[in-house]
Amino acid sequence: MDLQTRVTFNIKRRASLLPNEVAQWLEKANTNVAGLGIHQSQFKALTLMMEELLKRQNEKLALLSPAQPIQAFSQAHRDVVAEILGTNGLWSLFRMIIDQQVSSNFSELLRAADFIASDCYLTCMNRAVEWKLIAEKEHRAPPLVFLHASESPVAANRGRKISALDAEIALGDQVLPIPVIRVPFDHITCYWLLCSIHHEVGHNVNEELMLVEEIKDRLGKELANKGTPADRVLTWKRWAGEILADTFGVLLGGAGFAYTMGLLLLPRSPLSMIFKSGEVHPDSFVRINLLASMLRKCDVPLFTEAADFIMKTWYTPPVITSLIESIKPFVEECDTVADFFLNTQLQALTKDGTAHSLRDFVPDLAGDARKAADLAFFLRTGQNMANIQPGDFPDRLVPVAAQIAYVKLDPAKVDAPDKLHNDALQFQKLIPHPEFAGPETENKDYVGKLARKLDFSALVAEEGEDVGEEEESNQ
Repeated sequence: MDLQTRVTFNIKRRASLLPNEVAQWLEKANTNVAGLGIHQSQFKALTLMMEELLKRQNEKLALLSPAQPIQAFSQAHRDVVAEILGTNGLWSLFRMIIDQQVSSNFSELLRAADFIASDCYLTCMNRAVEWKLIAEKEHRAPPLVFLHASESPVAANRGRKISALDAEIALGDQVLPIPVIRVPFDHITCYWLLCSIHHEVGHNVNEELMLVEEIKDRLGKELANKGTPADRVLTWKRWAGEILADTFGVLLGGAGFAYTMGLLLLPRSPLSMIFKSGEVHPDSFVRINLLASMLRKCDVPLFTEAADFIMKTWYTPPVITSLIESIKPFVEECDTVADFFLNTQLQALTKDGTAHSLRDFVPDLAGDARKAADLAFFLRTGQNMANIQPGDFPDRLVPVAAQIAYVKLDPAKVDAPDKLHNDALQFQKLIPHPEFAGPETENKDYVGKLARKLDFSALVAEEGEDVGEEEESNQ
């Protein structure tokens, strides 16, 4: 057997790995093995994308022939290897996510997190369908949540071109068949920290509806018209993507989301007393002021109480005396920015003849706030359960209630956080959930379009490049 024949047989065996595995996982979802039925729609989307990618892989494979001239054979070999690497790389992320979903160590909390993410996502995307912004088949299945050794959560949906498809795709590409959200492993020990999912879903919704560019443009004009200096306008525009996600966090998670951001953002901030204006995330102190402004602008008394509590108990002057001058102009503009993000009617949200603002995604904020407050009181005291009906309770509000309760726990009761964590999780289990969550509409064409956007050619090194470990700068 000559070299090119051996290479061809070898490549065909390598190309045969994935189809059976993908089909097996879909069958497990369809038969609810290990509770995977709730991910039926996500597995269907994954299967559709992998089928499209495997079809492309097989087309490349068919072009590889032992009888080809050396140069043509080499190019065909390179092309099919790139497809194999890319397809396996994409699937490796989802293999890891699926393994976590069925792990006895993580499945319970991930199941809760998936229901929270799904509730947040569908709350927004069902509105988008209602407003005729998109057809029902044109948005992806809800996000899958997975765990990673990282400091903070990330939504893998940032629109970046894929250059390496592996477990680090958490800073990945908008053409993924389903959105994914990465949560730090250690966060699952604190159920109330799942409020961070509400922000990450905001990134997912933005990618579906393409809101941020209009927001940046109009925010810049709004601030400029009010006399804001150009450098400060640029800073606010740089922060716009994260502020947009925070806006969804406030709308979907209210006071609990704001409390969570304080827990995650503020503890280390005093170590760096330099105002941060050059990053995509707002400076932490400005961000907390902005969240408080958003809570007040919602005109919900319970949110206003939370905003007052935040500003009275968290790091404010004189703790940050040296920052006052640099932060003060931004803090003074927080009300304007908060009002803009919540209440500006966006062209991107106007397709049915009616203009909508972000605030319209969650119309009954007062009702949500009352539900969360009632559950928080029960979780903290064990009283008044009769006021709470799990059948009417949204998954997204359970961690919100837990966070509100956590803020008011008695520090002398050392076992109180454990009890709160377990009681909140047990309450969420009382919420009726379907065993299966299959796709209501066929989205094969849409997923196929996403798959065709993937370009794996960069995954194969040029002649002379090191195909072993990546350089440190790429890690």
